[in-house]
Amino acid sequence: MAAYTANTTLSSAGVSATLTLDPTAKTTTVSYAVTTTASSGDATIQANLWQPGSAGTVSWVVVSSHISSSTASPDGTFLSLLTPVAGLRISSTSWAAGTATLQALQSVTA
Repeated sequence: MAAYTANTTLSSAGVSATLTLDPTAKTTTVSYAVTTTASSGDATIQANLWQPGSAGTVSWVVVSSHISSSTASPDGTFLSLLTPVAGLRISSTSWAAGTATLQALQSVTA
């Protein structure tokens, strides 16, 4: 069984809204796309591996770094994460133009 989750976007330097996911899902496929070739900046995709009920604070790890808007495809760049993921977001210190979109598809079975 799989279900699309909502997407999150980034249109200026900073951090996108968090894409909250099901941390019990076995796999997560991520699509990262830019809206136009006029987009400008580099971004990273970050994942929250924290699980509800575990001790500690939310910790973000980089799963894909230095994605340049000039090389990202409007059709999407795809990543498969084979570990439980509780959330995803886009982070950038240099995003200047255009919009980056992150979307995820999760599977509860391996």
